Amino acid sequence: MTFNAGYIDRVNKRDSSNYQAMTIASPNRRFNGAATSSHMAYAGGDYQVNKELSIRAYHAEVADLYTQNTLALLHKLAIGDGVLTTDLRSFFSSDTGSAKAGDVDNQNLSALLGYKWGGHSVSLGYMHSSGDTATPYVSGTELMGLSEMTMSSDFLNARERTWQAIYDYDFTAVGLVGLRSRLRYVRGDNIELAAFNADDRKEREFQMELGYVVQSGPLKNIGLLARKSIYRNDFPAGTAFRDENQTRFIVQYSLPLW
Repeated sequence: MTFNAGYIDRVNKRDSSNYQAMTIASPNRRFNGAATSSHMAYAGGDYQVNKELSIRAYHAEVADLYTQNTLALLHKLAIGDGVLTTDLRSFFSSDTGSAKAGDVDNQNLSALLGYKWGGHSVSLGYMHSSGDTATPYVSGTELMGLSEMTMSSDFLNARERTWQAIYDYDFTAVGLVGLRSRLRYVRGDNIELAAFNADDRKEREFQMELGYVVQSGPLKNIGLLARKSIYRNDFPAGTAFRDENQTRFIVQYSLPLW
């Protein structure tokens, strides 16, 4: 079992040169995004039941903004020539203390099923948000849920229902070690945007990725990643997420410290 606990009272966002008090992410005016918290405390851990099954549980409190309990289950099962993976995640959130960000009332449940064989991997997922508000998270971070790593939206609006399909291919299977690709389609509906008096809205995003990690030479372990997304929605004017096409080029490097 691995146990983790932490206390954070300031954050340094990637677009800032100084440390700031934490706030709640508030795209589409979901919450009072100007409200600050004195600290965040969290505790939890991962338990490896056996080679195939692991369980994760965490509790976090962002003082005077919200609390969040997380429970996840990860499972692998060999079937035929491949492996079936199951990823179940849940987030239960509510306001706490003086509730400076306003009401927080959300339950976020998701399931992602995948099958990997050879260099291929296909995954299908569903995420359901219920309660009176959107799913909260700290501004400048990303909720580690079904919609993580989307580019143009977080797909965490109030009452949103999200489906996604992913196809990954690892070119190691054909001798091109370090090269991989991904196609991903995410679609959300039943969206409620209370600040804009809008409901039953929809959004969708299509992503393409191609990445390569250098295997040898002076640039060994340098990762190069190209990502493209096409995002569309029917949200009212003035919302945070808008129709857009994005292209990103990313250079990654991991430096072992010990």
